[in-house]
Amino acid sequence: MTTSRASSPSRAASAAPADRPLISLRAVTRRYQPGGRLALDGLSLDVRRGELVAVLGTSGSGKSTLLHVLGGLDLAYEGVVELDGRELHALRDAELAALRHRTVGYVFQSFHLVPTWSVRQNVCLPASFSSKVVPDLAAKADALLQRVGLEGRGTTSPRPSRAGSGSAWPSPARSCSIPLCCCAMSRRGVSTSRPGGRCSSSSSRCTARRGSRW
Repeated sequence: MTTSRASSPSRAASAAPADRPLISLRAVTRRYQPGGRLALDGLSLDVRRGELVAVLGTSGSGKSTLLHVLGGLDLAYEGVVELDGRELHALRDAELAALRHRTVGYVFQSFHLVPTWSVRQNVCLPASFSSKVVPDLAAKADALLQRVGLEGRGTTSPRPSRAGSGSAWPSPARSCSIPLCCCAMSRRGVSTSRPGGRCSSSSSRCTARRGSRW
């Protein structure tokens, strides 16, 4: 497993301590079952705000495990993981959930959309977990859909109408709250074909304002 990174301008960088990474891993090891497969082996990594980081590797090399660990979805690791200055093992469940909701946006290999809801309802779903009311939520959702080339599809089903089009839905759904860190998982890597290319560009614009993108 290897990483490739690039920096993008971030106006949010000045709001955080200049010497503090957004994500910090120190000697992180994750083994599945005692004596079983080693997914992460003493990994140390810093990711700063505004960086675009690609994690590359063959199937089973630990890419998804790394993203699960850094977002606090998998705590069965050894070592230290800090997210926006908070050490994950030191947090209670409620604190970890609140940090993850505020900080991390995920696009999984399976998008976990609600098939009986409209596209707009799926986009609005993450905001329902916030402790604060989001004003004009439907209008903001429609604006996000327009940004990724899906204008006028808010009332349609999230089921893809053609091959590959389903990859467009998760980007605005994840971006509704514009998290500090966006983690996208794909067996093929970042897509540059439409409409996925528009989603990739949109994610970059959002995280250039606030944080980092994987």
